[in-house]
Amino acid sequence: MKQLNIVTCGNCGQCLVHKIGVEFIICSKCGLHDELSSFPDAYIHKSQIDSAEITDEVNVNTALGEIISAEYNRSDETPKLFYVVDPQEKNREIFETLEEAEEFAKSIKEPFKISIADVRNYYLENNGKWNYEDKIDTFKIRSTIIHHN
Repeated sequence: MKQLNIVTCGNCGQCLVHKIGVEFIICSKCGLHDELSSFPDAYIHKSQIDSAEITDEVNVNTALGEIISAEYNRSDETPKLFYVVDPQEKNREIFETLEEAEEFAKSIKEPFKISIADVRNYYLENNGKWNYEDKIDTFKIRSTIIHHN
């Protein structure tokens, strides 16, 4: 296995994995292309690494995905504004744009509403989709903009 390093983007905070020895890194989220000094090492507790089974470079993101998301892409304190699709029978989904929310809403075959909400406990998954921990303070609905029965 090649030696890898886990860093955070100095511009947007995205967690990234890179091979040791590279001189430049490109952030997959914001596109920052810079020297290693712009990407500080990420701190992950030793117990989290010991519990992850990493056998090769391909498995790094899979094995550490939940750890990285939980530690570096989550904000339990600062809410972020999202469009929330709330189907009648399924879990809520969160999106950064109204277009994404409407596209998802078209794919479900049940009543739904789309709201604008302050969302806490959110995080970015490895697949680039937003998710959240469903706690009592996760959603603060500002306005319901579409209601479809």
